[in-house]
Amino acid sequence: MKNFLIKIKTFFTKEELKRRFTPQVIMDLLLIGALFVYLLFPLINMVRRTDRWSPLFFPLWRDFLQYVTWIFLIIAFFVSRLTSGRYELVAPTSVFIKNPAFLFAVGLGIWMIVSTFVTGLFAESIVGSEKSHTGLFYSLVYLFTFFMGLRMKGLRGGRLWIAAFLVLSGILNILIVIDYYAGSKYNLAGSGAVFYNSNHIAYYLLVDTVAAESVFLLAHSRIQRAVALLIYITGFCALFITNTLGCIVAFIVTLVFSAVVLPLTKKWNTVRYISVVLAAVAVTAVLYYVPTVTGKTQKSNIDSNIGVLIQSAEAAQDIESAPGTLGSGRMALWRSAIHATCEKPIFGYGLATMRTRLWTDTHGGNDTVHNEFLEYSSNHGVPALLLYLAFVLAVFIRGARYRRVLTNAEVISLTAAFAYLVSSVFGVTMFYTAPFLFIFLGLGYCRGEESE
Repeated sequence: MKNFLIKIKTFFTKEELKRRFTPQVIMDLLLIGALFVYLLFPLINMVRRTDRWSPLFFPLWRDFLQYVTWIFLIIAFFVSRLTSGRYELVAPTSVFIKNPAFLFAVGLGIWMIVSTFVTGLFAESIVGSEKSHTGLFYSLVYLFTFFMGLRMKGLRGGRLWIAAFLVLSGILNILIVIDYYAGSKYNLAGSGAVFYNSNHIAYYLLVDTVAAESVFLLAHSRIQRAVALLIYITGFCALFITNTLGCIVAFIVTLVFSAVVLPLTKKWNTVRYISVVLAAVAVTAVLYYVPTVTGKTQKSNIDSNIGVLIQSAEAAQDIESAPGTLGSGRMALWRSAIHATCEKPIFGYGLATMRTRLWTDTHGGNDTVHNEFLEYSSNHGVPALLLYLAFVLAVFIRGARYRRVLTNAEVISLTAAFAYLVSSVFGVTMFYTAPFLFIFLGLGYCRGEESE
């Protein structure tokens, strides 16, 4: 005990603190701390939307503090790189040759800046709409969070961040399921959802559910598997309650992805995989037949979604003649975005102009494309779309190349990122969900030779 007290006393001496907490270490702690604090916002916003606790907090964060915070973090990131004495200066070409994903990410950022200048520096093009914030600023922030995730992984904080993400999202899952079966007093999966509406919370729940599924498939500890299974079941239940068909389709596609990819990494357990499939089937059956206290079930929603899937499969054969109302109006939005891309393939229409066009083409139906890939092409041109695809594919190709040395955390992160990418075919980029994609891409980026 005496030796322990001596160590504590020594640790807090001025000389020891100065030695341990260099400017670069402090900067790194700020970056990692920001990513951990980010995990709390779903729960904070849930409290705000249900009990109206601190109603000024979220608007203040959304309208001012978020910009100041991200600008500070970006400066901190580059300052920490420049003040580090542990890294030798290397030619950028050497870094890009070894890490093509970095080249494509930087290229995408530069191209979006150029295209925004060409199409017009409107305020909306910079900061985005009031709801989605999908302007140039946040598009660059998303790319930055990839490098933040990569840096956190380098400091061995990735596994802890994933664990914290699953625990906090698991709490949210349970609250949503309880609220639903108690009669939806707060309607946490509907109009009172944590992220404005059920579609937006569904993107978050999808990533949470898939990450928990991957932990269950890969973990060695029985306790970890038990906790992961609980999060997975409640997450899938909450996801189904949101009635967001695109995310449910993404979940099914990701299950197939896991069955194909995990055996290649020598991280495969047939019994566990069958267990997660059966658990999903059981949850679907419960939601279909077991009513809430108000007598409500998901029967009508499930039947309706099956009908929409059949119609969508038929419409996919000819998108030009497909009903514009199909998929909550997405067919009309995608048609408009494809035409816009063909008309201005180099720099796109720009966010502000494209929103006006979508609103006009859909007769006031919507002003966002609801497809992340078409959003890049229509707003910033085909080169932006190609750079985005190249960036994402480079991360996954690197994982495939070093599949034998991938850690469990990297497999979990890549699977979660894959699920989000599939859902983004049907969804809209929002400033409170998109960073999860880029953080998981950073955490899933295999360092290759270092791992070997």
